[in-house]
Amino acid sequence: MNTPKIPFPQRKPATEITAKSVNRLVLDNLGLVVGKLASSKTEEETGALQELALELMNIQEIKDPGEKLRAFEAVRHKLPASCGCT
Repeated sequence: MNTPKIPFPQRKPATEITAKSVNRLVLDNLGLVVGKLASSKTEEETGALQELALELMNIQEIKDPGEKLRAFEAVRHKLPASCGCT
């Protein structure tokens, strides 16, 4: 009556940065910034969010995933925590 235990396959940790993973990260955060932009109340907040959205769109133009990630890391500190950006 002993049933053998079948091990679940373990996920391998990501060892390299892929263009798809960086694109997803940038696009997810761009979507959050645009959502926050839609509900912004002041001109100052709107201007800052528009500038941030433009920077994120410019990052999308970079072809090299490593360079794209470095550019995103440089912008990451500007992302408003209030919109749930990562």
